[in-house]
Amino acid sequence: MYAIIDIEGTGGNPIEDRIAEIAIIVHNGESIIEQFSSLVNPGVNMQPFVSSLTGITNAMLSDAPRFEELVPIIDQMTEGKVIVGHNVRYDYAMLIREYQRLQKRYIRKQLDTIRLCKKLLPELSSYSLSKICKELGIPLVAHHRANADAIATAQLFSILLKIDSRSVIKHIVENEIKESTLPENINKDIVNNLPNATGVYYFKDNKGRDLYIGKAIDIRDRVVSHFSEDLTSSRWAKIKNETHEITYKLTGNEFFAQVLELSEIKRFMPTYNKAGKTRKHKFGVYITYDEDGFLRLEVTTIKEGNSHLTTTVSRLRAIFWIDKLLTTSGHYEPVPLVNELYQHPIFHKDLSIDKEEHNRIMMKIVSPYIYSNESFAVQSIGRTLNEKGIMIVKNSRIEGIKYYFDSLGILDFNNLTFDEYLIDHTDIHNLVKSFLHKSISKSKDYELLTVIF
Repeated sequence: MYAIIDIEGTGGNPIEDRIAEIAIIVHNGESIIEQFSSLVNPGVNMQPFVSSLTGITNAMLSDAPRFEELVPIIDQMTEGKVIVGHNVRYDYAMLIREYQRLQKRYIRKQLDTIRLCKKLLPELSSYSLSKICKELGIPLVAHHRANADAIATAQLFSILLKIDSRSVIKHIVENEIKESTLPENINKDIVNNLPNATGVYYFKDNKGRDLYIGKAIDIRDRVVSHFSEDLTSSRWAKIKNETHEITYKLTGNEFFAQVLELSEIKRFMPTYNKAGKTRKHKFGVYITYDEDGFLRLEVTTIKEGNSHLTTTVSRLRAIFWIDKLLTTSGHYEPVPLVNELYQHPIFHKDLSIDKEEHNRIMMKIVSPYIYSNESFAVQSIGRTLNEKGIMIVKNSRIEGIKYYFDSLGILDFNNLTFDEYLIDHTDIHNLVKSFLHKSISKSKDYELLTVIF
């Protein structure tokens, strides 16, 4: 069963605009069995160019039902059916957004008559609805009104069903229904050849520049999931439109994928990544001891080496970081944000506990942000059977990832050639420290090794 849909919006952007008119025609594969159409009060004004194109005015919509009033009939007419449309992605995106505004989900399979025409009627001179109708003799009156366009699309679909001697439509519905979601410049074989394995993936433009870098336990599934995000995200609509190439690197395990993803974002600064792209850090939070032996935290410009607990882009953000650290620990009150904090140790001297107890508590609080050894390695499973991977931190500097087989003998850590060289950045140190503190002991897949250089 099919539900042929046409929608007219208030503008030309399915992510931001609202539905102004909807038509639904139920088709059983042989003939039309049910029809519905209605204007919709969008709650916003029609854009002038759309009113000029469709003839729909704000006055016509003022007394029309709201979208939420039409949801029951839309559900009833489309539930369990394949949504069919001419450029169906536009209509489906409009529906998804309206349902999202009501905190509801709307998920249906989609079938595009443009794609079907290209497969079944390749001799057509154009694939616009009006020109197809003219060539095939399908009546089309009041073009750009939902009901008229839906009726014309339904008649076109009936023709396509009749000439489909090779069962193209059935094959698409049963096996390839997701192909229509692929980026225009990406062949489905590229996606089908992506591995169902853990690693980092790269969306690139026509000049090989990185648009987006991500990580996944299952690269293929995650990449495919991105292709539907253009329906609800203008950012992903741009990524999808600009993507000409998809590449990947296997890592063998999730932690290495997390580290490599963040390092690659820092290295290549992809156009559309948000997380991981930060301004230059100028200030650090450090452990110090006052003249009485009390452990204090201080904020200062970044010192040489990696002895900081964290780094930030400003002094104030460093103070906020300390404030959150202490208040979430449950041991201390929020830090008073006064100017003296910029020059002096963070804590006042009138503590109600003794020095040893204070220092013990403070070391417990900051321990997730301190390496227990300056040089160490995290070992885990590799990318292939019997391969192992090892990530090296040398003298508190992030070095890289090396993959190897036990049959090659003992690794010479002083002369390693890494398969992946990593950026030494505070964000990556924080990721590694968090993993060592919270996760490594909970998994049998990882082992912490002490390394002497």
